[in-house]
Amino acid sequence: MEGHFLVLVSYAHKDNENDDPSRRYLDRLKEALEPLALQTQVRAWSDQDFEIGDRWENEIRHGLTVARAVVLLVSPAFLASNTYGTMSYPSS
Repeated sequence: MEGHFLVLVSYAHKDNENDDPSRRYLDRLKEALEPLALQTQVRAWSDQDFEIGDRWENEIRHGLTVARAVVLLVSPAFLASNTYGTMSYPSS
């Protein structure tokens, strides 16, 4: 992650499973950030980057400590998700 401005993205999986690609919010955000990612300026990181066997809670906590920004893709599905209610996000 050296040289990248790491952006941790939290979203509801339901919001990225729509048949309409314009309503897959995580995909759209990653697409918008792609020009900066190609220049190794920004890296959007989400649970899609987990490997099999990763302890996702530890990975998220680590991501929160190294991320320069956190983007919450807030929607009704996000607010209703169990993960949102149990995670702590940094205040600064």
